[in-house]
Amino acid sequence: EEEEEGGGGEEEGEEGEEGGEEEEEEEEEEEEEEEEEEEEEKKKKTKKKKKKILVIGQYFLNYG
Repeated sequence: EEEEEGGGGEEEGEEGEEGGEEEEEEEEEEEEEEEEEEEEEKKKKTKKKKKKILVIGQYFLNYG
């Protein structure tokens, strides 16, 4: 009986390892999502800067 219980412990250990891998994958996905959000924010800021430059340039063309 004792030997059978020992075998069951090994199976539980394998399941625990799989659960750890899933957690790592979730963390990686969260990091990727955060990076994508940061890139989108940078793009928005860049667009605003370009718009300002265009507006200023247009002003000087009209009134310069």
